[in-house]
Parts: sequence; C-alpha cells; structure tokens
Amino acid sequence: MTGVWLLCALLSACVSTQPSEEEVTVGKKAEYFMRALVRNSKGLEKQTIADIAFLDQHTANSDEGQKRLRKAVQMMGQYLRQSFSEAGIDSSKAVFVAKETQLAEQKDVDQVLVVLQAYEPDNSRTVNGTELITRWRKTDGGWKLDMNPYLDNFRSVKK
Repeated sequence: MTGVWLLCALLSACVSTQPSEEEVTVGKKAEYFMRALVRNSKGLEKQTIADIAFLDQHTANSDEGQKRLRKAVQMMGQYLRQSFSEAGIDSSKAVFVAKETQLAEQKDVDQVLVVLQAYEPDNSRTVNGTELITRWRKTDGGWKLDMNPYLDNFRSVKK
C-alpha cells in the first residue's frame, strides 16, 4: 500500500507544472514588497511605492490617489502585522514566500496572481492562516502590484 501512495506522489509531482521564469520573477518581487510592507509601519520607501500600479482613473501623482494609496498600504501593513502577532510570529524576522503563482491575461493585460504566505526562518516553517493573494500587472515600467482591489475601500471622497 505504501508503494501505491509513493507512486501517486511521484506522478502528481511530475504532472504539476513548474512556474515560468516570469512567474518566478514576479513571485520574488512580491516577496520583497510584502517584507518591506510588514517591516515599515509608517509606509513604504519610494522604490517600493514605484512598484505599485495605478490602473484606474486616479494616478499616483494626484492628491486623491496619494491619500488612497497611503491609507491602503498602511491598512494592509497593519492587517499583516496583526495576523503575525496573532500567530505568534515576530514580524521583524518573518518573510513571505510565494506559495503559488499563476500567469493569466485579462483584457489584453498580462497579470500574475501570487499567493504569498508568511515564513519563519527561525523555525523553518510557513505559517497557516497568513495567505495573501496579490495581483501583479505588466506595465511599461515592468511588473507592478495592482492596488485597485484595495483602494476602492479607501476613497476619501465618496461618490
């Protein structure tokens, strides 16, 4: 019976496809972005903010866009730090690993969905319940985090 399970495990490993080079690149960028977000409670450094794509009617340079971006980024960071503390993780040591990546195309825009999960290097374990799904879009400036799903919750002017 053990041989059957081993055979099934080997077959499923062979069937699962390896992520493409582009998916791996976006996964690494997402890992860095989330690590910077968790470790900096006051916001992100300029380079990391440059990794955010504004694809709606607001631009990163508009006052409204900047307010929404700052609020969304702060709330996302607070949520992650709270999740870490509830799981007993030291957020200054935890990192994110790209658990799963999926390349897709939507309305002629390449995008990658990246499922990130917290990882504790001290204990060499990923932490259940810390999954975060992010969407990265290909822009003229490279792959950028699509904050639009989060920004709608943080409009300072209600329509």
